[in-house]
Amino acid sequence: MINILIVDDQKHIRDGLQAMLHQFPLELNNIYCAASGVEALCLLRQYCIHIVITDIMMPDMDGLALMAQTKEEYMDVEYLIISGYRDFTYAQKAIGLGAKGYLLKPLKREDLQNSLEHVWQEIQTRQALTHNMQRVSRLAQETDRKELRMFMQGALSDDAWILQIEEQNDALWRNYRLALLREEVCMNQPGASSAHSMEAIAYRVFGKQGCICLQHRPYLILAVDASIDPSVLPAALKEGKIDAITAMTNPIQG
Repeated sequence: MINILIVDDQKHIRDGLQAMLHQFPLELNNIYCAASGVEALCLLRQYCIHIVITDIMMPDMDGLALMAQTKEEYMDVEYLIISGYRDFTYAQKAIGLGAKGYLLKPLKREDLQNSLEHVWQEIQTRQALTHNMQRVSRLAQETDRKELRMFMQGALSDDAWILQIEEQNDALWRNYRLALLREEVCMNQPGASSAHSMEAIAYRVFGKQGCICLQHRPYLILAVDASIDPSVLPAALKEGKIDAITAMTNPIQG
């Protein structure tokens, strides 16, 4: 069941979106509404919300500031932006903050429905893959195998990590490869982690439907479309001037 938050300072838009959502074939649980980013942030801290549909220009805290704050607080929530501004700068900033879509007002019913269905499918797939990752972790603990942790610490080869994952979860990776990206950073090198930059490159390589982020820290773990040549991602990272070690599992033929 899906929980959605609508954020817009105009009541008639909030009411219209709420009515529209009830017409969609979605498994709706709760629809929350907020008139500003500040009010939305309070609701996000209080309830488990999966998707936020937000305007950009609002008093007190706008939609972009809301996205930045929830990202800073590591909230697990996806965003769809609705705006009357066609300026590409707004869309660029929203996508840079992780927005899954940028829809222009007046909204077209089919555009909103398609965007919501895509985001919800991605959330469900990520939840299923995360559940399987947790199972892998439990199995590793039960059998006292420390290979995955050793790889995370850089003490084990890529091949050993790949073999570990494939052996313990051979039924999962028929449509996806599991990709672990560990950036090579010198001890005296300044700057923040490039996890989001690597993720953005992966989305360009595999497409939004072919790339699902499972983890950002301590290293980036993605589930990617198994039908695409895995050598394309390391090449794209190199082209983006990101020095990273990439390990990928092989898809299991069903």
